[in-house]
Amino acid sequence: MDMSRVFLVVLLAFAAVVWLSTPVAAATCTAVAFDGQTPPDTTNSLSTAFDIEAGVNTSGDVVFVAKPTGTGEFDRLYLYPAGSAAGGIVVAKGGGPAPGGKVFATSTAAFRAASINDSGDVGFSGVQNTFGRGIFVRRAGALQLAADKTVSAPSPFVGETFATFQAVSLINSNSQIVFIATTSGGTKGVFGYESVSDALFTLVLPGDTTSNTPSHVVCGFSSVGLSSTSALVVRGTTADTNCATEPLVSTIFYSDGSTVTEIARVGDANFPSPALPPTNGKLYTAFGPGVFMNSANNISFRADVGGLTHLFLFDPITSTTRTLEFEGEQSGLGSGGTLAPSLMYRLADTDNVVLDANIKNNPAALEGFFSASDAAVTPIPLVTRPDTPPATNTPSQKYSQFQNNTFLGLELGMGIAADSSRLAFRASILDTAGHVRQAVLSCTLP
Repeated sequence: MDMSRVFLVVLLAFAAVVWLSTPVAAATCTAVAFDGQTPPDTTNSLSTAFDIEAGVNTSGDVVFVAKPTGTGEFDRLYLYPAGSAAGGIVVAKGGGPAPGGKVFATSTAAFRAASINDSGDVGFSGVQNTFGRGIFVRRAGALQLAADKTVSAPSPFVGETFATFQAVSLINSNSQIVFIATTSGGTKGVFGYESVSDALFTLVLPGDTTSNTPSHVVCGFSSVGLSSTSALVVRGTTADTNCATEPLVSTIFYSDGSTVTEIARVGDANFPSPALPPTNGKLYTAFGPGVFMNSANNISFRADVGGLTHLFLFDPITSTTRTLEFEGEQSGLGSGGTLAPSLMYRLADTDNVVLDANIKNNPAALEGFFSASDAAVTPIPLVTRPDTPPATNTPSQKYSQFQNNTFLGLELGMGIAADSSRLAFRASILDTAGHVRQAVLSCTLP
């Protein structure tokens, strides 16, 4: 055989092996913040003590929590415009001022559940000295207190304040935020804060009745999501008629401001999963954290069906549910593998989800971020752990871990822009010297 042809065959075979063994990721990422970087408010460099927070908007503005090195330095909630330390600001600072003459605590994880909208307004939960945890919004450059234990609960409560907080939503495009809280009188409910008018509202309470046939009574609340139209979705519990004497059933329901409507209920034949594969109309067996609404009021939720975890999208206009992504779905990587249950995810206005998942049957890929829009379409790989990260203060070799945690009903560690154009996430990065670095990354998505 002609040796040139032999060489060509060998070359093509080698290229195929490389392609099949190398994850293919579509995102272009930059390092926003990393240990060793000098932040805008101090000459002390950032330490490795980054928290899990990461949020981003369509302009590429990024919010995150990090702690500078040095004595007397505590956690800060930073906002980096366009993902750059130049012009960066401190939204809130451990030991620094909180609204109303209060002081933010210096404890670890003082700032959590941070999110940012396209106006650059920020919502977050913060811990204060003496007054405990509160819900805050930074709007038009000013920090506002939505609720803490000194704030009166809105009507129908009389003489009661907020006592504890169980969950909070992402901030929406109108700089509103909703949260689950228990009042000083012991009632747990869903409340909303309108930052423009600085007003609180009671949205859903135990005892409210759903509009479905048959109807159920609302009993409890676990996590909450908010749309740009002030409609909201809740992962909670319902009962047939009496929360105190009847079994509590895990339920996903939403409120449009006037009615509460169930869309999924564990073990209830009136709420089967989508009839199409892979669920084939089987009943829901459990719901996971993370419920979201987008600008079209479409709702995403995580549920177990047939022993596998799925992400679903519900359209309230057509009252239909479809599967976006499922455990065991092909990864879309040239090197193969299937997706394990998602670790965290976000819903975009484009009706797709961006999720972080471990990758089964592919020891080279391990974990990645993916975009998924329909169970019938293979997800798009965005970033995987073997990818070469952007350089920080030392040359980077690979991602060693994508950081995630669940707090106040939100899976923390990532954020996406409303139009699905950007992803921000927390990561540990292995450099060429074998050191593990900490960083916040921002990526442009296809």
